[in-house]
Amino acid sequence: FLELPMSARAGGMGDSYAAMPDDPLGIYYNPAGIVFLRRQTVSLVHHIYLQDISGNSLAFVSPYKNWAFGLAPTVFSMKEEPVYDSLGNDTGDKFAYNTTIIPAAAAYRLGNLGLGLAVKSYSQEIDGETAGTTAFDAGAIYRLNAWLFGLSAQNYGGKIYGYDVVKIQRLGAAWAGGRYLFAADLKREGEAGGSLSLGGAVSLSDAVKVR
Repeated sequence: FLELPMSARAGGMGDSYAAMPDDPLGIYYNPAGIVFLRRQTVSLVHHIYLQDISGNSLAFVSPYKNWAFGLAPTVFSMKEEPVYDSLGNDTGDKFAYNTTIIPAAAAYRLGNLGLGLAVKSYSQEIDGETAGTTAFDAGAIYRLNAWLFGLSAQNYGGKIYGYDVVKIQRLGAAWAGGRYLFAADLKREGEAGGSLSLGGAVSLSDAVKVR
């Protein structure tokens, strides 16, 4: 669940989000990005996944001078499912899944450089078994005219059910000029190796964007 896209905008950009500022739910990709928001901002996303898993993310960011502070709780759950044996008989047991992620972030802006740190509380329940932990994210974004460069390290520290929380590193660049936006990320997740993601957007009007 730590690899699911939390921001609809990030999903539309192909998960290329390490260098993207101005999104409260960007806390999940690079906590430095929130410092580029100029006013208090709220974002709400509803998630629908396979196996009747759904969730909601609510993010709030408040800037103050060269600082910004954000909170972005997310809850995932699924409907209780009956448990069957190998012959297809209902055992009378039920299977359920719930997880909660609560990141709190602070970021500081020094000229064109933004620096951010987030602490995330995780709790998860699978079929009555509960586990929880705390992990940390850190990131930086540098703005150079129309170019943006970002670096973040996510999910450091903590274990879930005795397993290390998957660590993610992101290195990204984005170009925003006029109506157009292009972004690319190099990402490494745990021991899975690296991957490249690309995204783009065009503004059809102030209120309509296609990604």
